[in-house]
Amino acid sequence: LTFTVLSFTSFKPSIRFVGFEREWKPLYYGALLHDINWWWWEYSTLDHVQSHFAGHGTVVPRTWLTLGFTEQGSIPVQRDGAQVEVLALMGLTPEEPLVTGIDAALIAGSWFAEAGEESVLLPQGMAKQLGVEAEDVGQAQVTIFGKRWRVRGIFDEQRYAAIKDLNNEPLTPAKQQFAQNFIPGMEQLMMSLVDVDVDLDVSFEHLEPGRIVVLPYRALESMDAPLYSIGIRFDEEVNGEQLVQRFLSRTGFRFFVGLPTEDGEMKTLAYTSLGTTSMEGLGALFIPMLIAALIVLNTMMGAVYERFREVGVYSSVGLAPLHIAFLFIAEASVYGVLGVTIGYLIGQGMAKVLIVFDMVGGVSLNYSSSAAVVSALVVMAVVLVSAIYPARIASRMAVPDVVRRWQLPTPEGDVWRFPFPFTVNRNAIESLCGYLYTYLTGYSHESVGKLYTEKTRVVVEEQADGERIYAVQLLLWLAPFDMGVSQYLQFTVQPTEIENISGVELYIERISGPVAFWQRLNLGFMLAMRQQFLVWQTLKSDIQEEHAQTARAVAIDAVQLEGISAGVEV
Repeated sequence: LTFTVLSFTSFKPSIRFVGFEREWKPLYYGALLHDINWWWWEYSTLDHVQSHFAGHGTVVPRTWLTLGFTEQGSIPVQRDGAQVEVLALMGLTPEEPLVTGIDAALIAGSWFAEAGEESVLLPQGMAKQLGVEAEDVGQAQVTIFGKRWRVRGIFDEQRYAAIKDLNNEPLTPAKQQFAQNFIPGMEQLMMSLVDVDVDLDVSFEHLEPGRIVVLPYRALESMDAPLYSIGIRFDEEVNGEQLVQRFLSRTGFRFFVGLPTEDGEMKTLAYTSLGTTSMEGLGALFIPMLIAALIVLNTMMGAVYERFREVGVYSSVGLAPLHIAFLFIAEASVYGVLGVTIGYLIGQGMAKVLIVFDMVGGVSLNYSSSAAVVSALVVMAVVLVSAIYPARIASRMAVPDVVRRWQLPTPEGDVWRFPFPFTVNRNAIESLCGYLYTYLTGYSHESVGKLYTEKTRVVVEEQADGERIYAVQLLLWLAPFDMGVSQYLQFTVQPTEIENISGVELYIERISGPVAFWQRLNLGFMLAMRQQFLVWQTLKSDIQEEHAQTARAVAIDAVQLEGISAGVEV
């Protein structure tokens, strides 16, 4: 099965396009590209966009130039002794009106005619401050950065602000605002950290049109102004959605796109692409997987019935049904891991042989790392799922009734007497008693922990038939100690009907504490003691012998106590 899965499954990468509709109507049929935080783009991005979209519409880049992020970082504009301060210079191309119709904001003059002409467009309020009237347009000049620029037109600030691009934002510079204080050169430093995936707390706001001056794009680009956004207006006959998708299949940009709906209305989408990976070939492997699962199921069922007597032994030594079930789950896990490893090696070897002797018949065997990992997990999952039912059968053999977990019987008043689910060989009784004595006396020196013990002892009673009965007696306080739960506890190891096998009888008598808490705390204590009995069985023989010697050294003759049952009165 591993060989089959590795050979005939493969991963197919694909790109999924995601468009989230926005609530505003688009200004034009086209696309807008800009960074989500208004970082600048490399100029190679413009070349890439123009090479893809230029033959299908009008492409217009935008730029701006600022001297800082606060109003103190202003740019002076001068004329005949008058001076105004602007916050930014905006660079737009002569083709911009074809995309956004920005020339509708002009109240005097005309838009740029050439890409590199030395002219400017002034907002109406600024023109008044500089003494430029409508009749002066085309003749008046202003000085910016020591260079004289001809005033080509005057625009109305409100009309300019009302023209919103596809992102529902005006065509003005975005002023970035950082949570931390900015220092000179910080912008370049932050831009160098963009590829390091630094989480910057950046927000922005657009400047008012009355605080900017519009220059030709090429003229501002020559001043080392960076590229910030690119607008694209599609031709009417162009399928804009397919055009954007073809571009996004090669890039990871985010676009704002204005597209027509089926009823002729326009809608705005935030468009991007996501890389996805799908696994192919698994559908054809359903039958082989089913056959393999039945084979594993049959093998594990056979293992369960062959080990019927072993399951009984596991139960008799104190293993819970869940533990026995996990034994078979662990065995199936080993089968799965070894099977996958061997199957992968066989698959690699067979693939090499088939390729060398040209026997694959055009079939491409895929052993890429990702496919191998997923295929191996699929095979192991099949093995483990097939082992669940046999493991459940094994656990039911351990406990023939419907109770899947050991439960304590109901106490009679303040006395609790019941057989402990554990058996011990006659020759190991002293070792078990010595282990319990050592474990319980370890809690007699401090009251910090789960329990506190006192007067722990091992008692031996000689019977008339020569049989010796051992018991471990103690006073016990259970945490939390502020509840005051205390009790007398006695483990009695006595013979059973099976020769050389002894059982454990447990006697508990409440001394103090609320009855409800006494019962609840004892349930957890008994489960912990059951684990200690299992731990004792895993000890090496020499260590078990040391515990047996401890029991012989501390054992007290029951005659001195007038019988083991007298220990209740301790």
